[in-house]
Amino acid sequence: MAEATNGRLRYRVVYSELVRRHTRQLVLRARELGVSGEVIAAIKKINDLLERYPKFGDPLQELVLESAQEWMVTVPPLVVKYIVNDARRLVMVVTPFAPLPDTGLN
Repeated sequence: MAEATNGRLRYRVVYSELVRRHTRQLVLRARELGVSGEVIAAIKKINDLLERYPKFGDPLQELVLESAQEWMVTVPPLVVKYIVNDARRLVMVVTPFAPLPDTGLN
């Protein structure tokens, strides 16, 4: 069961192995550029939003999967697309985090 926060159940957030691998590479690139603190803070903020309020971002499309939608959220310097399945209180991040243009992280 998901953990409750302020009387609301949190969503479980899962990341594909592709996302995990790309995130590690992104943090290494950010470290080389001296902006790893900003990138790590954005990743933590995104994860927190996805656990608590996954529909904070912008809806992109309804999916064939029952009770699921694709969403996108921006927390500078990153953008991420994800899938919300309300019936299972599950958020699936299957597309790697994307750096915003002009961040030097591309």
